[in-house]
Amino acid sequence: MTVTIERTGLDFGVIDASTAEWALIGTLVRHAESLYHDLELLYSIPGPEDQRRDRLRRLIENLDRVWGPPPLEMPKADIFLIWLCVRTLDGEDVPDVDAAAKDALVDRLRALEVHDIFDDDYATRAQLERWRKAGALTQP
Repeated sequence: MTVTIERTGLDFGVIDASTAEWALIGTLVRHAESLYHDLELLYSIPGPEDQRRDRLRRLIENLDRVWGPPPLEMPKADIFLIWLCVRTLDGEDVPDVDAAAKDALVDRLRALEVHDIFDDDYATRAQLERWRKAGALTQP
């Protein structure tokens, strides 16, 4: 698996993957949404309860409208949602999906430690300065 996630801004990141991996991500997110209650995503997605499934459905719509190959820049909230959906399917059978490819994607996303990628304590001085200049950060 070649999937990588890199933080590009205060609230944005880039997911890079092959076209096949990107298609697998979309399939898994759709499958997770179809099992929304069974997987207890209701309790895992942050935000107001009445908006959680809509957030997931909007992400699926956005994934269906992706134009061009990866890498793709996305809000960190969408990256976290992808990460959550894929990891939630660990150990689940997904119809019409190669189990080895799914397991490899789950393992890769687990290894990426997405929370650390978006933790400001791990941002470099150069990143913080670039975001400050772009107006994404205010000086204390």
